[in-house]
Amino acid sequence: MRRAFLVLLLLSGLAFAGEAGATEVIAHDDQGRQIRFDVRAEGVDAEWFASVLRAAPHGDEISTVRIDIVTWEELRSICGREARGCYSRAVIVVAAEQTEENAHTVAHEYGHHLDRSTPVTGIAEPNGTSIWWRARGMAQLYRLGTVARNYILGWSRSIAEIFAEDYAQLARPGHPHGITWLGPPNETVLAAIKADLGFGPVPEIVDPPAPKPVSISRRGTLAPGKRAAIPFDLLGPGRRVQATATFAGPRERRARAALEIRCDGARLALTSVAAGTTKVTIDRHRLGPGDCTVTLTSRSASKRAFSLLVRLSFDG
Repeated sequence: MRRAFLVLLLLSGLAFAGEAGATEVIAHDDQGRQIRFDVRAEGVDAEWFASVLRAAPHGDEISTVRIDIVTWEELRSICGREARGCYSRAVIVVAAEQTEENAHTVAHEYGHHLDRSTPVTGIAEPNGTSIWWRARGMAQLYRLGTVARNYILGWSRSIAEIFAEDYAQLARPGHPHGITWLGPPNETVLAAIKADLGFGPVPEIVDPPAPKPVSISRRGTLAPGKRAAIPFDLLGPGRRVQATATFAGPRERRARAALEIRCDGARLALTSVAAGTTKVTIDRHRLGPGDCTVTLTSRSASKRAFSLLVRLSFDG
């Protein structure tokens, strides 16, 4: 018994030692709801973080989250070296920094908590909030394979990150929106989030904002026989690909360059920058999904300056 008691005492001592650097702070929102902080960095004014959350639209779910305020070193060990913050299982981790950039991070991570706290009937998490889901046209984007519930398509294609960035636009307007391929939320999308929280009427949803076309470009010089390529992925069907090549320099008697589109190893289009021209465009519809490349190959007798532009959009 004494040995067991000593082991328990030792384990208890280790637990307390691990928490020695943490200070729990309880703040309140304007309705008296608790906001819980775990401060693990020196010189932190938890009230600054509380003021950010008070100003952010929220409901009773604010009392079910904990905000860990840590050093940058600890944040990187928890969230990853490139992260500014993270969220998991009702715990937000942010750096002990009082800047507008960090205020945006706090709002963004709280968006993940709001997502987790407000299920959408019949749709697996993460799914944002129900009216937002309709206003953003998420069902169509998910069906087309443009977004995912995980990070298989990248950070900016995650449904959770799109919602968190949209919510951060509502909470901290004016900060750059991180989902550049889709663009920032319009007034209908912002009103949808407010309605989901009970802060306004349900907006009229006519046509969700369309994803912005994506443009990828390269420029430089090409020696005779050399190539310049732009690889890209078509994440779903119904895509339009426009490739434009410009090849500078004096006219030649033969074709100056060849422009080609290939997807999954198969050639979809091939055209030439003819002897008397400097510019050519390939425009193809109803493509995807696929792993594609646009290639410009010099057929000139001398080194030439070039530009190559690929524009990706949805058909229609």
